[in-house]
Amino acid sequence: MAHEDEVKIVKEIFQYETEKKNTTNSLEIAQNEKFEPCPPPPNRTLAPAPEYPPITTTTKFNYILCFLPSIICWVIGTKILFLFFLSLIGTFWIPYYYFFIFKKNKKAEFESIKNSIEYRAQCEELDKQRAEQQVKLDILHNQHLKEYENTILTSYNKELHKWQAEQNKQINTLESKLSNINTHLKKLYDNSQLIPHHYRTIDALKYIKDTISTSNFDVKSAIEMYDRNEQRKIDEARLREQKIANQYAADQNQLLQEQNALTEEQNFIAEKTRRDANIATAVSTIQRHNTNKYLKNRK
Repeated sequence: MAHEDEVKIVKEIFQYETEKKNTTNSLEIAQNEKFEPCPPPPNRTLAPAPEYPPITTTTKFNYILCFLPSIICWVIGTKILFLFFLSLIGTFWIPYYYFFIFKKNKKAEFESIKNSIEYRAQCEELDKQRAEQQVKLDILHNQHLKEYENTILTSYNKELHKWQAEQNKQINTLESKLSNINTHLKKLYDNSQLIPHHYRTIDALKYIKDTISTSNFDVKSAIEMYDRNEQRKIDEARLREQKIANQYAADQNQLLQEQNALTEEQNFIAEKTRRDANIATAVSTIQRHNTNKYLKNRK
């Protein structure tokens, strides 16, 4: 095949491969595109719960009834020996009065007021007012809901259907274009038998196209040059990685040497400290011996 024909075919293949990549990207974008979400319907507003009148009880804590029996029992129990059990009664009377008399009566009065006709009538009146307020709120809610369904939702569905039709049209157009590109590429590859399958990429085709377009090299020679160029890139990358690994190993080795030097210095200081301490101890022992000998001679 003439050199001019190879250049023409490779350029055409590169052009179709570029269009194939761009069309594929556009198709993925169109397929993943989503329409804006539907506006939510209006929420139903609930009338606030009524605040019932507070229940105020009249039961008071009787300090005399609580403490006076206890004091009497304590006094009698401590004065009369065989009536010591009265002291125990006096001790337990205070909690008994609080929990089983005062609290019980207060709770009974609370329930009595709560279940009284007057109090229940007040609560029912508040419930009635709340129900009337809820009816008004529901009427307003139904108006908003009707407006939402007849206006907002209808308009949204109309825009959604229009957008879906345009999206489907765009997807069908891109799929048809991509199918035509693949058909042309298959014919070019099968008829020319110039480009092996492994080199049918954008980067490889661009290198081959640029090489044969600016020189007298044929496709086979351009492919060999491409392989050598790719191998060179791999070798350079490995060399960079090896340099990084070597530098890391050198840094680690230097760090280890510094740590060893620091450890040796620390051991030297510790050994010197122990040696100085031993010398000081020996000198002190000799001094004490001489002092004791001197005192003994004087005596």
